[in-house]
Amino acid sequence: SYRQLVLIAISHDAPLQAGGWQFKFKDKRNSILKNYADLHSEIQNLEQMRIIEDSNRGFSLGGSSAPLRLSLFGQTIFDELDLASVPEEDKQLVIQMISKVNNA
Repeated sequence: SYRQLVLIAISHDAPLQAGGWQFKFKDKRNSILKNYADLHSEIQNLEQMRIIEDSNRGFSLGGSSAPLRLSLFGQTIFDELDLASVPEEDKQLVIQMISKVNNA
């Protein structure tokens, strides 16, 4: 999805602060998280494809609370698709969504 491309662009600039979400999203009582289930799914998909990975240990599928960084494969995608051209406002929108989940 386009948002996944934006997530790749964001993680090129700095690690995604989305580690450990697997545990956060298991809490069914938090209604705020329901609004961001699709974002969580997209991040999980990027991890499964090994485009982003745990910044401490590599591939983790969201089990660690460490930030998620771009893998070598992700860097290749970033370069080949010229994701440096992703508009800053699109990146800021997704960063705000990540922040809302982290604060939920």
